[in-house]
Amino acid sequence: MKRPIIFILTAIVAAALFGCSDGPDAPENSNNVTAANRPVNPDTRANDLVEELGMIVKLPYEPTEAFWREDAAASGTDGQPAPNVKRLKATLRFDAEDIQKLMADLAASNAQPEPVVIDIEQWFPAELITKSEMGEESKLNGTSYPADIFYQARYLSGRAVRIDETDYFVLELYSK
Repeated sequence: MKRPIIFILTAIVAAALFGCSDGPDAPENSNNVTAANRPVNPDTRANDLVEELGMIVKLPYEPTEAFWREDAAASGTDGQPAPNVKRLKATLRFDAEDIQKLMADLAASNAQPEPVVIDIEQWFPAELITKSEMGEESKLNGTSYPADIFYQARYLSGRAVRIDETDYFVLELYSK
């Protein structure tokens, strides 16, 4: 009776010692530390849940991809957070059919679209980061429209920027 128990315990210890190596010869399926398990810098983290974003702002069309963050809005030229003012910034990617509808909705506001330059953020999708690196100073060119069609509850001012030569929009909304 003791031999099977000793054999099982020996097998468990051997598996623990030799089967889960983190060394350079570790097999592909070993328990190595993955990117998902590493601590994430809060400056580079963004939410990608479209359903959750849809509870905060109106989404007239379902984006095929969304990354977004909420934080305190900077005030004035000092760059300090404004008291009680929240900012939501999102990158939204739409399919071609929805882009056409969205552009028609944005144009219906009768406001004059304006060319703008957007600063790239570390949490933006790889395609936008790559596009910004092709230009000067890690910035993106786009056309700004009033974001009225996205307003809901807390966020009642802001802009929607169509990024040139992409399927992306950058949405910036403010609570005051």
